[in-house]
Amino acid sequence: MEKPGEEEREATLFIIELFFHSHHRQHPMANASEAPAFHTINPADRIHPLLSLQEEHTSIINNLVIHTDANLKIPHTDFTDFLDRLQGLRKLIIRWNELHWIGLEEHQLCSFIQLFCLPSLQELYLLGANNFPLGVLLHFKGRKLCIEGIALTSAVMPIFPARVDARELGALTHLQLNGAQNIREFQMFIEWQKKKAHAFLQSVSFLQCNIQAREDDVTPEKVMEDLGPFLVTLGSAARCLEEFRFINWQNVSFNGPHITHSDLVSLTSLKRLHLHLGASHKGKEEKTMETLDASFRIWLFPFLSNLPSPRLLESVVITFSFFIPFPWPTDLHEWMKILAVDLDTELDRGFPELRTARLTYNIWGAHTRSYDWKTFNIALRPSKLNARGVACTFNTHIHKP
Repeated sequence: MEKPGEEEREATLFIIELFFHSHHRQHPMANASEAPAFHTINPADRIHPLLSLQEEHTSIINNLVIHTDANLKIPHTDFTDFLDRLQGLRKLIIRWNELHWIGLEEHQLCSFIQLFCLPSLQELYLLGANNFPLGVLLHFKGRKLCIEGIALTSAVMPIFPARVDARELGALTHLQLNGAQNIREFQMFIEWQKKKAHAFLQSVSFLQCNIQAREDDVTPEKVMEDLGPFLVTLGSAARCLEEFRFINWQNVSFNGPHITHSDLVSLTSLKRLHLHLGASHKGKEEKTMETLDASFRIWLFPFLSNLPSPRLLESVVITFSFFIPFPWPTDLHEWMKILAVDLDTELDRGFPELRTARLTYNIWGAHTRSYDWKTFNIALRPSKLNARGVACTFNTHIHKP
């Protein structure tokens, strides 16, 4: 029996791995000895050794993780003084769920914003935040931004002194938003900031959006209602978006409003598409292979057929993660084969410049019955794409407890 939450943990690991290593061709563990060292500080620790580090020695800190699970809402003075001394930071990860951003005093908030303004800072990960004010991001001029905590557009921020004014805009290339609320809030942020947000986002070429089952009131209908308008709004600013990755992990089926051409109209420069759909076994509705098949098709094929520039697409990666319904369905393997054949046909028909294609079935619960999955994977090979010389892999990955 799979442990509760296992599928959600898999999704979270997948999300973090995907973004941290996006556009890196080498294996994440290659040259591990050459990987930059991370320094970690707990802001609740009043005697942490880094707090006593003088400014002339802070150059050793290139990658910093600020992490605490403590119920600490406001940073203490020694901690903000430490932040003020940092000069050469390249990557900053903040996982501080209780930090009350909109309750910070101006000098406390400025300590964080000065980090965001550092010319050296290239990557910012807000993996845990409480009411993070999106307006602050206009001060970040690095290339990678990931927001996983709760962000707000409407937070009223103080007027900052000139020393933390925003620098030249347009450096951001990678954007990741985790959570339906953050997708909605970021759309409002773009509409609210208008010219400033457009300048901030104009060079974004990589976008990843993640929806997970543990979010409250996240239904397939709501996800589809949010995603289309967000893509249109973002596309009005980021006109060179070449890669889009969407992870939708639902407790229920994906039945909902179809993706339409108007939802995707801004993806005119898209070259690489990654779609990861996950069906949790925890939903109230009963799942069968028939319902999984129907909901997957309703979601996937309209998405592919409504892309505005199919001749530009070079790479498609599709992952479908699900628990095998109980009792074991007799049509499991036939269903997987038919879906693979239909996807082969759709990709061959609609995308003439496709160079790589991958379909992966991530399955939980299949270990309970013996089956020759190696031979099955051979049978999944897409004949039409193979005949065209497209580098493609259709296979199944079985998760074991």
